[in-house]
Amino acid sequence: MPVLEVAFAENRLSHLLNNQIREHLFLFANILQQENNKCNLTAIKDTEGIIYKHFVDSLLVAEQIPDGSNLIDIGCGAGFPSLPLAICRPDLKVTALDSVSKKISFINKCISMLELINVIPVCARAEAAARTHLRDSFDVAISRALAPFPILAELCIPFVRPGGTFLAMKGPEGTAELEGLHLFAKLGADIPEILTYNLHFAAQQIGRTLIITGKHGKTPENFPRKFSQISKKPLS
Repeated sequence: MPVLEVAFAENRLSHLLNNQIREHLFLFANILQQENNKCNLTAIKDTEGIIYKHFVDSLLVAEQIPDGSNLIDIGCGAGFPSLPLAICRPDLKVTALDSVSKKISFINKCISMLELINVIPVCARAEAAARTHLRDSFDVAISRALAPFPILAELCIPFVRPGGTFLAMKGPEGTAELEGLHLFAKLGADIPEILTYNLHFAAQQIGRTLIITGKHGKTPENFPRKFSQISKKPLS
């Protein structure tokens, strides 16, 4: 079996594949490898690593995203998890947000070459974008290992509509980032639910944590603060 099928089968994701999606994922991997030779987009360069540590890792959260969701990926980098989700879940409307122009240019190239009609790239800082029409407008906000949870929460939760969800993708120590935090009410959010799972990669089981935070009301207008304030004194 080709590595893509093996990786998806090992991680119980085979139901997400069809012939077109296979072609799109392989093309995406090729584009990523070619563009990575020109500018540094990712430290993971081999095909197997891209499939497991980018594609599969991104898609392990797919079942937590309701059908037809309007989703924003904050700090999307080279498109993870936003592009694998958009490819494998065409029911989603995905906004890919990053402040680095070369990464948004790469995502634009992928959108064109893969003919993706469900991805909107946005080049902006999260704290600035959260004060535009994007505020309080998404069913799901997601971020993958971008920053410690208190910083992530203040940057990402303002994008979520009341009744929506923020998904923070973390490594095995993600739960520890929640210890002693009482910031949720300040942001109009609920106490998080913690989901632990594994990325199966060859003989390894790599621990992952998903912090699932619901939102019950609008985030107060004074959040998010300027990033210098957020990083200097994160909410607790």
